[in-house]
Amino acid sequence: MKIGKVISMAVMLACPAWMSAQHNITDGAWNITFDESAKTLTYEQNGKQLIKGAYVEVHNAAEEKLLSKDYPSVSLTSEAVSDVFGSGTKYTYTYSGLAGKDNIEQSIYIYPGKNYLLVEAAIVATGGTTKTNYIAPMVSTTSTTFLPSGGENVVYDMPHDNDNWVGYSAQPWSIGQPNTSCEVSAMYDVLSRQGLVVGSIEHDNWKSGITVTPNGQNRLRNLTVAAGVVSSRTNDVWEGRPSLTKHGSISGQRVRSPKYFFGYYADWRNGLEELGEATEKLCPKLKWDKGTIFAWQSWGGMAEHVNYEGAVNVSDFFKQQLEPNNFHNENGECYIVLDSFWDNLSDDQLRSFVQHCKQNGQHPGIYHTPFSYWGNESQAAMYRPYEGSPYTWADIAIRANGQLRKIASIALDPTHPGTLEYNRERFKKFKDLGFEYIKLDFINNGTLEADKFYEPGITTGMQAYTYGMDKILEMADGMFVDLSIAPVFPAKGHARRISCDSWGELDNSMYTLNSIELGWWLDRVYPYNDPDHLVLSRAESEGAARIRYTCGAMTGTVLLGDNYSLAGSYPGKQSERDLAMKIATNADINAVAHIGRSFRPVDGRLATMFSRYDKYTYGVDQEFVLDTEDALYYVVFNYDKSAQYTKTADFERLGISKDNVKGIKELWTGQTVEVTGNGFNVAVPQCDVRMYRIDKNSGGTGIAGVTEGNSQNVKINYSNGSLTMEAPEAISSVAVYDMSGALLLNDTFKSAAGSAAVAFDAKAGVYVARIVLESGCPVAKKILVK
Repeated sequence: MKIGKVISMAVMLACPAWMSAQHNITDGAWNITFDESAKTLTYEQNGKQLIKGAYVEVHNAAEEKLLSKDYPSVSLTSEAVSDVFGSGTKYTYTYSGLAGKDNIEQSIYIYPGKNYLLVEAAIVATGGTTKTNYIAPMVSTTSTTFLPSGGENVVYDMPHDNDNWVGYSAQPWSIGQPNTSCEVSAMYDVLSRQGLVVGSIEHDNWKSGITVTPNGQNRLRNLTVAAGVVSSRTNDVWEGRPSLTKHGSISGQRVRSPKYFFGYYADWRNGLEELGEATEKLCPKLKWDKGTIFAWQSWGGMAEHVNYEGAVNVSDFFKQQLEPNNFHNENGECYIVLDSFWDNLSDDQLRSFVQHCKQNGQHPGIYHTPFSYWGNESQAAMYRPYEGSPYTWADIAIRANGQLRKIASIALDPTHPGTLEYNRERFKKFKDLGFEYIKLDFINNGTLEADKFYEPGITTGMQAYTYGMDKILEMADGMFVDLSIAPVFPAKGHARRISCDSWGELDNSMYTLNSIELGWWLDRVYPYNDPDHLVLSRAESEGAARIRYTCGAMTGTVLLGDNYSLAGSYPGKQSERDLAMKIATNADINAVAHIGRSFRPVDGRLATMFSRYDKYTYGVDQEFVLDTEDALYYVVFNYDKSAQYTKTADFERLGISKDNVKGIKELWTGQTVEVTGNGFNVAVPQCDVRMYRIDKNSGGTGIAGVTEGNSQNVKINYSNGSLTMEAPEAISSVAVYDMSGALLLNDTFKSAAGSAAVAFDAKAGVYVARIVLESGCPVAKKILVK
């Protein structure tokens, strides 16, 4: 992926060995020192030494390890760059002169005002082309110390995808064992929040691994930041199944790694959020301006028993009971989604279902597995993906050592014309029927390495996935695309399931919260994180149901999953409806979901351990926060099934000044909470949750640059397509924004009148109207359109 346009000529800084200072980089907060004898680099940020003795490792076509520190000649060039990250300088070390070997380049991008740098490496052919399946731009086996000695230091670990109940972890530093995190890692102190954040921000060619080896209390023994990392975590190595133990190779005159983000932060949470924002700059979010997702999905309750009469009955329950009682997004809308086994319905029934949903003012959704065949190997060799296809399923599958690859299903080649045509036929059907939402499942199949891919020039799993998903997104254009079982990167959907196969039980909620706790920042990469279907009836108690529902409110994706049908061939129970009416209709809680952002952890230590299916053990914390212009939201979970949880919340730890606290309301009970000293008392019943809205004195509209005025003499009202305004002085102008900050209306008034009206044709939702009075005084107020 291109990072930007070079805007000035490179300045060559090649120099003899004794002029070592000219191989150093000093740029803003960064000081990178070249050790002339060892030919390694030391990275310092704001005077803090982060990595020492760092070098580049590349594997060539003969699988030889080429180390930058072994090359006899080194030069350094610099050039100005202007790209999506801003204006900065690219510094490139070139390592050459190793007899019979290709050269190595290491490039470092530094941007003024950024708290991070970017680094990449490349192998460059000295003639013709070169080939590699492994590039590590940063390798250090020299110990450094940058975290506090008296802290609670941990290593951040991230999975490749969300399959097989994988989760996140914060490994205690004292374990002292190497930990390879997929794509992104961090080394941070829970107490002070200081931390080093490092990770890949490009994902269309390589799988990356960040290997951290801690030592003692706060010493980093080894660090390897590498592209070309496969393992059981990436599903490429699987005992008892066809596997490939090596990453695919890439050829060219110059083959480079991804760019890697590297920076030390006073708050590691800010670092991960900035890494997410940097990732999004290179792979922009899919556009979505139709609001958060409030929905029903059939899998949680109906599963394989999807039936027409039942699905229509659910649509009516939502229309007649849930939606009038606050269960809808900020635009007053809901989605009704048929999951797997939608093909129990005939095409005529599907068409009728879609029409029924739309008559109810709802958006119909459906399900698809674009890179999967669900039969066995012999069936794959017999059957075809669609009538008239020139290919069998086996023809369009990928292989490892000649054998069909699979995770849960046989994996299809995302680049094969048979796979593409199969998907075109599916999406044409979905769109012809009128579906507006698609859940894509088991798409991690598309990231597997293979003996070969159909499309020439595609040689890695991530290249194949990127190619295939880009085609799928073209086919799905206009639909909301929600990724279910899927790799974390690249972001090829409007939402991605933050963890998968979570239902309603307490351990299921804890599993989801584990992923929200260390993956919350992915809402900088995708428009939304998806906490999976909320199957409230499977919760052990109403408190546990509130815990599960809160997972949806904390992300902006609220997908109810019970069987709310009282008709058809597989009816549910009235008690499921009753529970939804009790839990899912809290206006204050749903208003938090309308914000559409994920809560971040307060601590990030994952202190409460739990088991998932008695097979997987993870940790999760109890406290999360979301900071907005108007309020700080603070949620506290109590996972104990036998005792109340109490504490005194500390404003400073939560991230708000006591002087900025206007008032506190607990949203599940509606109770007002009194400030006590520098915080307030928290009490959460056994197996339950409390969410506090801490209103700010400096609160505004929630839209950047628009602060809500407090003039009591200004009235702004909406009625029947018209916005009317009254003020004690002349009104100069009016502007209207939606809650994402998009400008919808901008008008000026020439007459010196204290009242005005403008046409404003708006859908149901919340908007901000900002008027400017003749005196120059601005006043902004929120308006509700029903």
